[in-house]
Amino acid sequence: IVSELFIRLLQLVSLPIIFLSIISTATGMESMIELKIMGKKVAKYTILTTIIAASVALGLFLLINPVGTAQASADVILPTNDQGYLFYLIQAVPSNFLQPFVENNVISVLFLAIFLSVAILALPKENQQVMHSFFKSLYAAVMKMTTWIIKLMPIAIWAFITLFFQQFKESKGEEFLNVAYYLAVVVFANLVQAFVVLPLLLQYKGINPLKAMKAMFPALSVAFFSKSSSAALPMAMKCA
Repeated sequence: IVSELFIRLLQLVSLPIIFLSIISTATGMESMIELKIMGKKVAKYTILTTIIAASVALGLFLLINPVGTAQASADVILPTNDQGYLFYLIQAVPSNFLQPFVENNVISVLFLAIFLSVAILALPKENQQVMHSFFKSLYAAVMKMTTWIIKLMPIAIWAFITLFFQQFKESKGEEFLNVAYYLAVVVFANLVQAFVVLPLLLQYKGINPLKAMKAMFPALSVAFFSKSSSAALPMAMKCA
């Protein structure tokens, strides 16, 4: 109950944080040119890290070959996906304003935030300032809620760890054995990304990787035990 309540509270504020942080930042910029420069930097970093992460995962997948191992077990069902890339591109554009928040669709929320930010920047200065003040204040209120939720962190971590060991005990390791090779690919890919790729990028930007990891440890703990990037987002924002 404690674990579920904490994750629900974090997910409650995670999408509004994404939406409001983008709008409050973008609408505070001087012009569309400034937004364009920032947008290019964000897109460049996102595409670069995605390509690196996918390449690392693919390399380990080919090296470990979990499919060949899994086929020997009748209990393992290999994942299939009949949807093409175009389907996900269409899904990113919502049919109504509340849909992304109801469906917990992060990409659609990003689309809405950017679309609305561009529209606000196209308004006269007087309207821009009013909208910026509104969204900035709303963002501050959501962050205040997040601060209160995060105060429950010690209790939540206790609940996460308890459930983790309970599930491990109940499974008697059988589930882990069935997907051991898949688990190896996932774990190794994450370790390479966390301890090789990201530290190199931080070092390139003149940021001490050890200092950054130490500062982000609370967010990493929530991400590990909750297995939810949405739940970990508010804590990551606070750590950042």
